[in-house]
Parts: sequence; C-alpha cells; structure tokens
Amino acid sequence: NCVGGTPGGSDSQIQYNNGGTAFGGATNFVFDDVNTRVGLGTSTPGSLFSLASLTANTNADFLLSGINMIYASSSTSTILSDTFNAFSFATTTTVSPPILSIGSSGGLPRVGIGTSTPGAMLSINTLSGAIPFLVGSSTVASTTFIIDSLGNVGVGTSSPGSLLSLSGPGGGTKPLFMISTTTVSNVVNTALIIDKDGKVGVGTTTPQGDLAVAGVIFAGGGVKFGDGNTQTAAAASIMTFRSEDSMTAGTTRFMGPYQSSALEGTESNAQIDAPIAFTASNLYVRTGAAPGAGKTLVVTLRKNSADTALTCTVSDTNTTCTDLSNSVTFVAGDDVALSIVLSAGATGGMFFGSIKVVP
Repeated sequence: NCVGGTPGGSDSQIQYNNGGTAFGGATNFVFDDVNTRVGLGTSTPGSLFSLASLTANTNADFLLSGINMIYASSSTSTILSDTFNAFSFATTTTVSPPILSIGSSGGLPRVGIGTSTPGAMLSINTLSGAIPFLVGSSTVASTTFIIDSLGNVGVGTSSPGSLLSLSGPGGGTKPLFMISTTTVSNVVNTALIIDKDGKVGVGTTTPQGDLAVAGVIFAGGGVKFGDGNTQTAAAASIMTFRSEDSMTAGTTRFMGPYQSSALEGTESNAQIDAPIAFTASNLYVRTGAAPGAGKTLVVTLRKNSADTALTCTVSDTNTTCTDLSNSVTFVAGDDVALSIVLSAGATGGMFFGSIKVVP
C-alpha cells in the first residue's frame, strides 16, 4: 500500500506504483511544473508533451491503437478550423519549418512537408536545394520520376534539363510519350506519339521520319523550307490544251486536257484518268477566229462523262472567255475530258486554253 508513502526518485519525476509497497520515479518520466510540460524518454521536455527514444540514434515506437488524434479547443470538444500547423513533427522546437505539418485552412485540410503554412491540401517545400519529390529506389541514379529543386520534372531521368524531360531506358522499345485511346490489352487509337528515337507521329504509332502525319496537315501561315523560302499556298500547275483540228459549226467534240489533242466525236476516245486528286479552276480559252454575231463556242471541263461547273463561252465577235469563279475537285481515277460545242452557223477554227490545277 503506497498511500502516504515516501516519494521515490528525484524532484519532478512522476510517481508510480513500484512493487505494490512503495513509490517509484524514473529519470526519463518527468513533469516540469515550471513550464507545465511532461516528458517521456527525456528529463528535459521541450514542449507540452515530449516523447524521446531512451538511446540516441535508436528508433522507438509510438503506437496508437483504435485512437483518433483530434486537435480541439482546450475548453470544448470543438475541432478548430483554419489552424495552420495544428499538429507537426520536427527535430527541434526552435527551428522552423517542421518535417511534417498538419492543419486546416479555408475549411480544407492542409498537409505540409518542410513548411508550417501549406498553400494547398498537400504542399512540399524545397529546403537547401533538396529534391522535393522522387519515385524510385534510394539512389537518385535509378529514379523513374523526379521533381528537382528548380521544379523541373524528369521521367526516366534523375537530372531533368528542362521543365519536362523524358528519357527512355537504353535499348528499350517503349515510346517516350503517347496520347491515345487504350483498352486494358492494347492501344486502340493514337493521336500523338514520340517514339524511342525521338520521332514524332500524329495519327500513327510507327513514324518513318522525324515527323509523320497520317492525315491532313493545315498550315495557316505557310510552310518554310530549308532554303528560307516560305510557301503560303499549295503548289499549282497549269494544264494547257490546244486543238489539232478546226471545229465544224453545229457540232460537239471532245478532247483531252493536254498540250495538243485531236478532236474526237466519242468522249471515251479523249478521256484520260486523273493520276492524283486535284482541284481545277481558272479556265481560259482563246480562239483563232470569232464565232460571229449571235454565235458561240462553249468549252466545258467534264468529269466522268458529265459537265462540271467550270465552263466559259466565246460569243459574237470575241475571241476569248474565262471562268474564274468555279472550281471542280477530282480524285485519282476520275475520267477527265473537255467538251467543245460550236453553234450552228458559227465560224470554226483552232483554239487553245489553260486550266489551273492544284493537287
């Protein structure tokens, strides 16, 4: 029975039942009545409650089982809000910032590493040039993901040289970067890829050059070439045609769209197949003789044996005509020909012309 017994230990040591018949005290279990502090594992508590390992550089466990740690007002059970650094871990009570700080601000929880005033729900503050975030082994050299002290992000490299640096494993086949729609088992549709060799593919996973695009490229400002020249429009060519024969009044004839062509009575004899897709426009026609008053010569570009909108008429005493408003699109394999219609009583003759062609 320890009631009324003699205290054990020394001043400030918290008393406990020592064997059932006497009080006991321990050097590292104390109450500092001057500063109102409790120490466990230390005789000089530096804060309200100080917990320390009994042996320097030796780990000690602090176990909470089924306990919620709540920061609240000392006079009520209300949990305080908007309180930075409500709970922290540090190596000293005098040096800021702490190793880990937990608090709240703006009604949201805040966790800070290396800062007591986290600016977001999770804030990591770089101290003395230290690396703030790393995914990998304990050695930086084998890092898979890193954010260095300057904010540079490295994937596959421990020393990013820019805001974002990507480095694939040596001898690997995986791309450095990919934007795609995927399933669990495979890539379904790739929008952009940078392969292991740095080649860029748009709409393709296997770029064959430094830049490969499987689709249409739009260059609103033009394309600049290595010689310094900038091309702002697609390269155009001129398709010229010239009749080898004179037209007979009141007839319709056909000819191929090339430099020198015979007039044919059957269109299939004059047609050529379009070798590539192209757009035809700007039709010009000149005749060797005017058709005559009230007479006409009509030249029309034909597509697959049908008239197109690209057409012009030489009439009366004129010898030229143009169509600068209409255009016609052809795909590879389309049949291309010209039809020439000379009205009855008109003066016939040879003629020639040109059409603008843009691939």
